[in-house]
Amino acid sequence: MDPGCLNGCPVLAYEKDPVTGIVRHLDDQCIGCQYCVMKCPYEVPRYSARLGIVRKCDMCTQRLEVGEAPACVQACPNEAIRIRIVDVAETLSIFRPPESPARNGHKNGTSGVDGRITFNPFLAGSPNPRITVPTTRYKSAINPDVMLVAADAAALRAADPHLPLALMLPLSQLSAGTMAITAQLGTPAHLKAGTTAALVVMAVALGIGTLHLGKPLRAWKAFLGWRKSWFSREAIAFGLYLKVIAALTALLWLKPDLLPENARPTAFGFAAFLGLVSVFCSVMLYVDTRRRFWSFGRTCGKFFGSTIILGLAAGTVLNPSQGVWTSVVIALIAKLALEFEIFTSLKPGGHFELRRSALLLTGHFRKLSITRLAFGVSGGLVVPALVLAGLLPMNPFTGLVATSLLMAGEVCERVLFFAAVAPDKMPGGITT
Repeated sequence: MDPGCLNGCPVLAYEKDPVTGIVRHLDDQCIGCQYCVMKCPYEVPRYSARLGIVRKCDMCTQRLEVGEAPACVQACPNEAIRIRIVDVAETLSIFRPPESPARNGHKNGTSGVDGRITFNPFLAGSPNPRITVPTTRYKSAINPDVMLVAADAAALRAADPHLPLALMLPLSQLSAGTMAITAQLGTPAHLKAGTTAALVVMAVALGIGTLHLGKPLRAWKAFLGWRKSWFSREAIAFGLYLKVIAALTALLWLKPDLLPENARPTAFGFAAFLGLVSVFCSVMLYVDTRRRFWSFGRTCGKFFGSTIILGLAAGTVLNPSQGVWTSVVIALIAKLALEFEIFTSLKPGGHFELRRSALLLTGHFRKLSITRLAFGVSGGLVVPALVLAGLLPMNPFTGLVATSLLMAGEVCERVLFFAAVAPDKMPGGITT
């Protein structure tokens, strides 16, 4: 009733029939961003790499229009599937009743708000039905009050690492961080160097980001869903940020007199603000999927943590000082502490969904986790320690080395951000 795919689509590639409630996917409108796949807790939309777009079941709408049953209904030899119009008020009363402790979690075999197995009125082991208010009904002779757990509830399945996004996000955050530190420095030489670097990095980030799309030539449509989709809002914010820093860069290099000195703090402060707004939109894009590994606290800490760390690292290149190098160390320690918090879910009573992510990080992705830590420690602890001890020169080249190591670590962390997410899914399903 409240489809995540439709609500999250940045190009309005979904439509909902006002009579039947069937959600249909418009193939010609799709850009293949796969955000609807992330938004749907039931794995209904599926991405086709061959076609470069997403496809989904539409209940055989063309058959329904001529009085025929959907193919699955007609083909089932045991008549185990039926299709009918559901009562909206009844569905809402079941899945979105007034808040109460008894209804605030999942059910049979699904982890609740405190990580324990709690009652789910939709289907044992499935995601919280409050998210999208599903209208499908599962009927069984088994007493629905019996606590059930899906056979594959503890299965560890690595998710798509989304490599273009894993590169784009840290680069965009490096750009935003560089712009923020540049606005603080204020001298003409720093403004010119910092803004130019922020522009180049942001342009590269957006170029890499389009590689994630199955239909990159349709990327211009990404603003269409701005009323509901954080993807659209991110695209708008990035586009505006890129235009502003491009204009500032052009002025600094070509017509510096057109930007009075007393107006520069406001202009560059505004550009830095837009960069931070863009990072916030990136945060909300993943928070809106309702995956616990992508909760607001974790995602905000990781994305803005990268912005701060990489921005400070850029400061060691633009204007190296003891204070900047010390700040890099503090920021990295704080971010690593946030990343390690996930491992507390391995303790007894830890959240079911988060435990799967923690097990992936310590098992399947153990080597990548160690590599992430090695890059981060090298660039954010070892190099700064050597600089502060006087064993390495405090110059832009050393800062560039530290920045490169930190960027490599943040890219590794972002790959893990995507690949180790393990949200509650429908029991069984695709295991590849």
